[in-house]
Amino acid sequence: MVFQRFNLFPHMTALTNVMEAPMRVRKMNKSPADAWARTLLSRGGVQDKAGAYPAQRAGGRQRPAAIARATAIAPRAFATFCSPGIVRIPRG
Repeated sequence: MVFQRFNLFPHMTALTNVMEAPMRVRKMNKSPADAWARTLLSRGGVQDKAGAYPAQRAGGRQRPAAIARATAIAPRAFATFCSPGIVRIPRG
């Protein structure tokens, strides 16, 4: 799956974009949702830009935040279709 349009909420930071789904869909409290969102952003290598708004980032740097948001509610099917070249996941 290749993201051409990221559909991040422009009025939310990368962190709050990722936190939104777990808080609304999974009814997760803010603190665990924040920790989970930071974990997902760090897997994509963009934890240092968690406070950045989508307009402040280039398109290619919005992709990891969009993928983190899409996987925030842990869908099993998404992981099987995710290309390993799309997100830089640190090995180790």
